[in-house]
Amino acid sequence: MSLHAVERLLFTLNRDSDKADRFLNERASFIDAEKYFTDEEKRMFTDGDVLALYRHGVHPLLLVQASRFFGMDGKQFHEVLKPAVGERTA
Repeated sequence: MSLHAVERLLFTLNRDSDKADRFLNERASFIDAEKYFTDEEKRMFTDGDVLALYRHGVHPLLLVQASRFFGMDGKQFHEVLKPAVGERTA
């Protein structure tokens, strides 16, 4: 679908505790209900694939905040993104 829809959901999860709780407790059904996502975008969320979300174009600051929804601490987050170092410029 669009990068905007993906980033909007990440932003919402960081601001809306009810949606965040639902995402944490019912991730697959929560994401499946998102009608604006492609199957690949749904997979990224369902699998907690931060690297794929980054490569999809999601802003790193949104990913840092959202990584906790995927059960990552700061060290894990940086390790996951290591393969992408240098992929984005300016």
